[in-house]
Amino acid sequence: AQKLSAKAADDARKEKEAAAALKRAGYLSKVPAEPAAENGGSVHSTCVLTFTVGGERIGRRKFESDNTLEDVLNYVRSLVAVPVDAVLKLDNVTTAPFRHLDPEDKRCASASLYALDLWPMGTVGITVMEAAA
Repeated sequence: AQKLSAKAADDARKEKEAAAALKRAGYLSKVPAEPAAENGGSVHSTCVLTFTVGGERIGRRKFESDNTLEDVLNYVRSLVAVPVDAVLKLDNVTTAPFRHLDPEDKRCASASLYALDLWPMGTVGITVMEAAA
């Protein structure tokens, strides 16, 4: 009975991980291609973003300066270090005071990274407000 219980728990964990990986892949598919000279990306409008959770770097990626906060949010949700269904708070922590980046605000979500002061380099602080059960 103990072995069966452990196997059932392991199977449930694997199923949950597979579902999360599928969701992450869906978010990643919505992220524009990383700019490069080969795909027409401009060296002059490239924006390099670093992503942190609790001050610890979890990722770094290039975007075009006219990409939007919504594009960044899709990338953040694709990261393994971020719980897939969590409520997140994003901040531009490049300079003080930090600037809240609100993806729920349509104007902010559709604003370019240039308009959000994340060009040419920026750091986006991610706070997990509430993880999904």
